[in-house]
Amino acid sequence: MTSLSRSIALALALVAASCTSVPLTSLVSLARIDPRSTDLGQLRVAVRLPDALKPRPGGVKLDAVVKRPGAPDQTTSYALAPVDDPVERAAVPDDGESGSVHVFRMMSADVLRLSELRNRLYAEVDAGGEATLGLGIATKEFCRLGELSDGALPVTTYLATSETQGFVTVTRDIDLRSQPETAEHVKTLQACP
Repeated sequence: MTSLSRSIALALALVAASCTSVPLTSLVSLARIDPRSTDLGQLRVAVRLPDALKPRPGGVKLDAVVKRPGAPDQTTSYALAPVDDPVERAAVPDDGESGSVHVFRMMSADVLRLSELRNRLYAEVDAGGEATLGLGIATKEFCRLGELSDGALPVTTYLATSETQGFVTVTRDIDLRSQPETAEHVKTLQACP
């Protein structure tokens, strides 16, 4: 596997999480992802949030980071679009968790742009060049639908690709208040329009 393949595979497997947060039961499914050929049009991201939180429109993004030796990183962000299909939302594992499920996909134009970027980088690597592509998906902006409890604000994330044939849990019950950056952000959340 090339370093580009490893980088994409790792990034897809670690969608908004640290290595220690990925459930062991998910690793086999995530390892099936073929970064060279995965169909980006089938990529879906889901997040289970406390009922009082909602992602803001345009607040869920996929960041593609290109790294080359001796050059500054190049980052391109793609806003993910909400998926309102109840069948897709129902496909997210329940696991007995409370909260609201939100599902997202890439927009068609962005699928094409990211596919072209991926193809150019693979051609560069195949020709002997050095480049890596990292992908990260994160919910970066929330709003409040109601009052937040004083306790934990657990978030669970899921990923579906053409290889996984369904949603795989990537992180489970990550407390937004346990991360210093998001804890500060939570304190200033505005009400949803």
